[in-house]
Amino acid sequence: MSHWSIPFVNDEYHAVARMMKGFNAPVYGFYEPIPAIVKVNGRRCHVFACAAVGCGQKIKRYLDKNDKCSTSNLRSHSKKCWGEEAFEKAHEVKDLAKIREVVGRAKNSPNGNVAAMFACSEGKGIVSYMHRQHTTEEARAVIVKWVAQSMRPFSIVEDPGFHMLMKTGRPMYWIPSAATVARDVKHVFDNTKKRIAKILQVGGLNRERGNSGMC
Repeated sequence: MSHWSIPFVNDEYHAVARMMKGFNAPVYGFYEPIPAIVKVNGRRCHVFACAAVGCGQKIKRYLDKNDKCSTSNLRSHSKKCWGEEAFEKAHEVKDLAKIREVVGRAKNSPNGNVAAMFACSEGKGIVSYMHRQHTTEEARAVIVKWVAQSMRPFSIVEDPGFHMLMKTGRPMYWIPSAATVARDVKHVFDNTKKRIAKILQVGGLNRERGNSGMC
């Protein structure tokens, strides 16, 4: 049975401080800045806590192994938790301080959004990702925006390949039917049409008042 202890002694503290000088890979930005120093069955290890809100995942790295500086497990979890695209963008940035700044803002975001300002080069702008699964209402809204802006057929949401992409790694992800998407798009269109009509009506009244000299 594993026995955990946290020896807060000077030798341990200075040892991790020295080793942390080498913790400069971008992947460390997705974890709490200072790893815990613990013992598991007498073996010393560093424990890296994922910085994602509600994750709770902790990655152990044993110090008596030849690969004690390996980041493979850290990288694997980061991709699963934060998303492959956000992970790749962070590695393009390479600036650990900037990555930690972005992750820190994401931790304090009330809706869980990862506002990933990974502007690696001019013109790439701001990339925003979410490290939690969409709610049903969010999924409906995102899909309506996607099919409308990209001019996709409503039936695309029932395509087996689309389901494979969306449900791999998150099999409980909810996908609406084509009929639901069609109904949602029509609803958005009708509401948009009413808003535009109201804007045009107000604009027409203002022009009439201007021509008549009314205040």
